[in-house]
Amino acid sequence: MPPSPSTIPADVVRCVVQFLLCRKDLYSCTLVNHIFCDVSIPVLYRTLDIRIPIVKRSESRIQVLHPFDTILQKPSYGKYVRKILQCARHFSTERLEALRLCHNLRSFSWTDNCSLGDTDTVFCVYLDILQDIGINELHVKVSSGISSCMWTRLMRFHGISSLGVTSSQLPASDLDAWSARVGSALTMLDFSISSEAARYPQCKSSTSLFLRHMIHLRSLRLDAPTSSIPDILCYLPHLTTLDVRYRTLGQTTMPLTQPLARLQHLTIHVIQDGGVGLGDWILALAPHHNSLHSLTIHNRAPQGNATVPPNFMQRLAQLHGHSLRQLFLYNLALGSDGVRVLFTAFGRLDALSFIPLVPNLVRRPESCSSRPQADHRTPFIASHIGRRAFRMQPEDAHDPIFPRHPVK
Repeated sequence: MPPSPSTIPADVVRCVVQFLLCRKDLYSCTLVNHIFCDVSIPVLYRTLDIRIPIVKRSESRIQVLHPFDTILQKPSYGKYVRKILQCARHFSTERLEALRLCHNLRSFSWTDNCSLGDTDTVFCVYLDILQDIGINELHVKVSSGISSCMWTRLMRFHGISSLGVTSSQLPASDLDAWSARVGSALTMLDFSISSEAARYPQCKSSTSLFLRHMIHLRSLRLDAPTSSIPDILCYLPHLTTLDVRYRTLGQTTMPLTQPLARLQHLTIHVIQDGGVGLGDWILALAPHHNSLHSLTIHNRAPQGNATVPPNFMQRLAQLHGHSLRQLFLYNLALGSDGVRVLFTAFGRLDALSFIPLVPNLVRRPESCSSRPQADHRTPFIASHIGRRAFRMQPEDAHDPIFPRHPVK
């Protein structure tokens, strides 16, 4: 006879509930009994995603549920909140009081998809409350562009270790003075401004000046000129994770000095010209022997699938053959010579994704023989060799087989 839920110890319930990812499952656990409820409530309110409304339908009406409404009714739940993902559309003045009750809040994300840009005052009020709470992570995404009022308030925000700013444009301001004020505390920066990427090539040196004060950065995502990235790494000795875009607008100059950063996780988004000169540029970013653990290249050029240069894989193996564990080449084809290097020179490779130029380069396992093939010339191939798993993409594949970010 199975045990009753009331007889299960709280420690056992806590171990199980920690692995529940679906909020519906967590909510169901709160309805079992008092033990399940006491254990599930802290996990349920640890992360509040308010970007997508929760709709409760009944026979008579449709009710939109908001987590802040529950916190206003039960203020003790506010101490469990650690992360909030807020959308500008689901804002009300009354719910600001619920935000003040989240004393242990550590991360806040603001998303504004409105085209009118009339939420600047609301966002500044949020920042005032968040500054009083003392959060560690702040991420802002504004589709219509960050206004001068919003950016001025953001520049006065201090005490955070992780900052993300994504927008179509940014007001012209003194970024160097701002980075000097907050740079000593930042360890993670996501700075993706579309208009800045177009303006940077005319002021390449400003990109290096903007980041030279952030010497403690460990993770950086930046949309900047291709030629300025190696120079930036000379200012960031502790950087281990880099996510950048590659544009070939001419001859790419290599850095005169070796970058101080010893990159472990490198992600490249190829935007133009299909990656001409990409191999030399990647090796210039990670010149230290056996420092790179994962390399991800997304080919987003309009020309479509490109081919990895044959000598690049050999040079990559000479530099990082004993340390590289994950290699993801999306919309990039690899010839037989490159595949031979993968199977012989990378001894610690655990995960691999690419497009084979030679059909049936690796024989399909018998267990996968019944799976339908999208194209008989380039079938989806999965081969397990020892403890390592390799997967290849069909030529028309767009969605990545593996996660976008490397597994730590």
